[in-house]
This record gives sequence, C-alpha cells and structure tokens, in this order.
Amino acid sequence: MFHRVLSLLLTLTVVAFAAVAEESIEPHEILDRVVAAAGGDAFEKIGVLKLEVSQEETRSDGSRTTLDYTAYVDTSNLENQRLELANELVIAAHGAGGWSTTAGILDDRPQTTVRAERTLNQMLFPLLLPYSLQMEGVPAGEA
Repeated sequence: MFHRVLSLLLTLTVVAFAAVAEESIEPHEILDRVVAAAGGDAFEKIGVLKLEVSQEETRSDGSRTTLDYTAYVDTSNLENQRLELANELVIAAHGAGGWSTTAGILDDRPQTTVRAERTLNQMLFPLLLPYSLQMEGVPAGEA
C-alpha cells in the first residue's frame, strides 16, 4: 500500500515538474498543483476519513509482526486525527496538541503531547500522501 501511494506521489510530482519546466515556479505552487491533480477539493469534502490499517513487518530473522489500527482524520484540515490501537490505546491530536489514553485513563505526562503528535505523523503521513504534504509544519522549499 505504502509503495503504491509513494509511486503515485512520485508520478504526480514528475508530471507537475515536467509541466512547469519552462517557467519559474515556487515549490509550494508545485505542491498545490500536485494536490489539485490528485483531487484535493474532493478530498477536503470527504469530512472524516476512516482508515482501517494492517501493517506487517518482516524482520531480518524472518519473524513477522502485525499492527492493526483504525485511524480517523478530518480531511478539511488534517489537524484532527485519532488512532485506535490494540489494548484500548487511543492517540489523538487536535491542532495545537495531542493526547493519549489507555483503557480510558488519560496519560498526563508532560511529554505525551509531543509524542502523540509525532506518533500520528509517523503513522499517518505516508498514508495521506500527497495531501499530508500540506500539513502544518511540513516545509515546501529548500531545507
């Protein structure tokens, strides 16, 4: 799944670059064109997107692990996100902050806000490409 999404993003990016090779254009304009070509307006109008994900990893020793989770994402802004994992673990973010609960008990440690946001980004960013390239904190330009 991830490889197909990344392949689609790369194809759209190559098409966008080829279409603008003759003119001088800013990186954020290319990004806007890629998102528009992928159906950006239609994506934003979905509302809440539910993703049921099963990730399988094969380790170097041949052992396999599977992670199943359900994610909910507000497509209008991509800032409202929620992951529901096994063992009643919920990780969520709303704009400026994140939180998590286990079996309904809030994790109130100071680092939870940052860790929740990073976990959500790590798990959802590749699934939401190319739309996630417009998320807050993702630079469009030279690094």
